Amino acid sequence: MFSDDHLPALQLTIHATTSSDLPAVLHALNTHHLATDFTADDTHPLTDLQPGHTYVTRAGADTAEHLATTLIITAPHTVFELVNHPAETQEGTYIGHVPDTGTYRAQCNADGAPLVPADDLAQSLATTSRTSGEMWLATAAPSLLGTRVRAALRAYTDLVPCRFCTRTTPRATAYPHDGWHVCPDCWDDRLYATA
Repeated sequence: MFSDDHLPALQLTIHATTSSDLPAVLHALNTHHLATDFTADDTHPLTDLQPGHTYVTRAGADTAEHLATTLIITAPHTVFELVNHPAETQEGTYIGHVPDTGTYRAQCNADGAPLVPADDLAQSLATTSRTSGEMWLATAAPSLLGTRVRAALRAYTDLVPCRFCTRTTPRATAYPHDGWHVCPDCWDDRLYATA
């Protein structure tokens, strides 16, 4: 029997999605055999999604790019981070996506942190040598370092507790209510009908 244990780990974190994107997100996760952990039985497809949870599988080098492209096309309102960890024969891949902000792709280390090749950084700095550091950060850095996308992603990892349930929700998607935060599910279920 063939084992995938030799393949690197692929991790996908869905930070936020819409109800209209949810079927496409679940389909992508199930098609690529992502699960809540490595011991989960993939014969039972995922039927629900917990925003902020990381889903895992073992996959080859091209899987991260294929999965990211699938999500961007079929679930265009979904915010996610995808890491395909490095292996002996392949570099790691980091892909972060925030609709209306953009997508950032980079090589990554074993912890999933994006890496910038020194040659790319040197070339970028050399082509903008007559501009100030501030100008470089405003023009070249966003594409090379992913500063805009990564800053937008931080808003989804800043979690706040929901006033009505036991879940936490990203501050970016929580509804402020009387000095508290309310998750989208509770807002729809409890507040929208009375608002």
